[in-house]
Amino acid sequence: FFVLWDPNFMQPIRACILSPTTSELSTCHSDPASPHIGVVGHHSGITMVDLRVGTETSYANIHNMVRSVRFNGGNVVSAGTGNGRLILMDKRMLGRPPLQEHKPRGARIMRDYNYHAVQHESACNTAIYTHEWEPTGQSGRLFAGGGPLATGLTGDYASLFTPAALASGRSKHTAPSLRRP
Repeated sequence: FFVLWDPNFMQPIRACILSPTTSELSTCHSDPASPHIGVVGHHSGITMVDLRVGTETSYANIHNMVRSVRFNGGNVVSAGTGNGRLILMDKRMLGRPPLQEHKPRGARIMRDYNYHAVQHESACNTAIYTHEWEPTGQSGRLFAGGGPLATGLTGDYASLFTPAALASGRSKHTAPSLRRP
């Protein structure tokens, strides 16, 4: 379950009970077009919630350790995951397969000194910890940022998805910074 809070008085308003398969709540976001609708990201997927009554309306089981969720101002719900995927879903059909799924390429973590010195034989995912649609909502551009999922590793990832890139599955990467110990 998760608790809705009144930000003015910092008091709980109501608790929402989610499916028993959900665990480890990580993020939530409300729909700017419909403020009574919220989406909750957690370890096993995302859950759509009616904030007026505190009930679950739909659930998408994507098994990708959701780290960030956003509405684009239209009918698209986007989720950034712990395994580096950016998943786009239609909020009207949340339980259906995703509309699109994107995976970042060229992240700096594979060239990180600590990674090569300690964990050179295991793969390390670049998680998407934050993403945001352009505020106007008209252009359809999406920024995604993240870094290594494993604790103690350095490096970062940033990408700008344009409408053409989202349609083709490609992103325009910015140059990640290098941080040395």
